[in-house]
Amino acid sequence: MAYKPKVVAGGGNFVRGKGQVALSGDKTKVRVVMQVDDKERTYVLKVEDCPKYVQSGSFSVSLTEDGKKMYSMYPVTGMFSGKVSKFVAPDGQDPSPKTDEKYGNQFFSILVEITDPAPAKGMIVPVRLSYNFAPVMETIQGKEVEVVGISHPKSKYTPLLVDFCDAVGLWDKGPMKYTANVLPTMQKRIFANDRKFNFVLRDGWVNTIFTMDQPLTETPVTKSKAAIPDEPVSRDEDFDPAETIQEEDEIPWS
Repeated sequence: MAYKPKVVAGGGNFVRGKGQVALSGDKTKVRVVMQVDDKERTYVLKVEDCPKYVQSGSFSVSLTEDGKKMYSMYPVTGMFSGKVSKFVAPDGQDPSPKTDEKYGNQFFSILVEITDPAPAKGMIVPVRLSYNFAPVMETIQGKEVEVVGISHPKSKYTPLLVDFCDAVGLWDKGPMKYTANVLPTMQKRIFANDRKFNFVLRDGWVNTIFTMDQPLTETPVTKSKAAIPDEPVSRDEDFDPAETIQEEDEIPWS
């Protein structure tokens, strides 16, 4: 049985929104019509100032503040397959959790590249996940070790984080050593796995993530959320240290 972590109680200068995108007949220009501050605005861009996958249709669109360059576009609604392409962080720095200025909760952001279906292949979807991690103690080979656990089990945002971690195989190598910032180790494991997963976009936001062994169909997959107990539950019986490979920041089990 696969390892599962314990659970414990506990702006930018751009224009973004839903827009109608249209390529000109000679495919040299792109028109974007979108609602900005409750007003309909029209932007005309050069095709070379847009991503290579630019196409006509209704999409979630991100433009520079002056509307002269398109950062990204991706579908508003639908089911897709993809993989993590990047953890959002300043150039040359490790990813780290950010704090929401309005609500005070911590979060981190990733970019997911759509791999299927073909019309959307290559499009980049931003995903914001709650940083609901906490230190918990596991008994490993008779020793108490502080590892990464899941916090805030009653938060409505925690199930998406749990499903994401499962879909990318974060726990395939067993527990992760807890540090003040778990994202660099998390990033390393996810990129090493290079695992694709399925996800659902609704109104421009990712609201469901699930593994590739669940079929990608036009009908949303009915998936029960992982049961999240209010108190930590030991998972030592699920962990086989002989099956892991040592990595930086990974717990030395022997």
